[in-house]
Amino acid sequence: MHISEGVLSPPVLAAGWVLAAGGLAVGLKKTPVEKLPETALVSAALFLAGLVHVPLGPSSIHLTLLGIAGIMLGWSAVPALFIALFLQGLLFQFGGLLSLGVNTVSMGLAALSGCLVFRLIPARLKLPGAFLGGFVAL
Repeated sequence: MHISEGVLSPPVLAAGWVLAAGGLAVGLKKTPVEKLPETALVSAALFLAGLVHVPLGPSSIHLTLLGIAGIMLGWSAVPALFIALFLQGLLFQFGGLLSLGVNTVSMGLAALSGCLVFRLIPARLKLPGAFLGGFVAL
């Protein structure tokens, strides 16, 4: 979800940035150099998927790919989400730059929860585990 500018109070925005900075630090530390191309590719997919809006009644929906990002990247999904959300906010005014921390935390927690569910499922049930991980992330 993209939280727009001016909606949240300054303490909530500050807390979001502190938590996002922590998630980014952990995500960057746990991202090996060999995984950077995969992380960049997933970040690009997150960015593009957020631009495709499907009308649904009086509103619209769009893909988030949070389950896939979490399952594929683990903690590396947080920096990937940050970059995708930063570019969406900068180029298309989806969300906002001040609320970027809160948006990163809310979507990062969803991706990490999908990753956790997927990793808790036994190896012989990986396909249902992937579905369940994506469902939980959404």
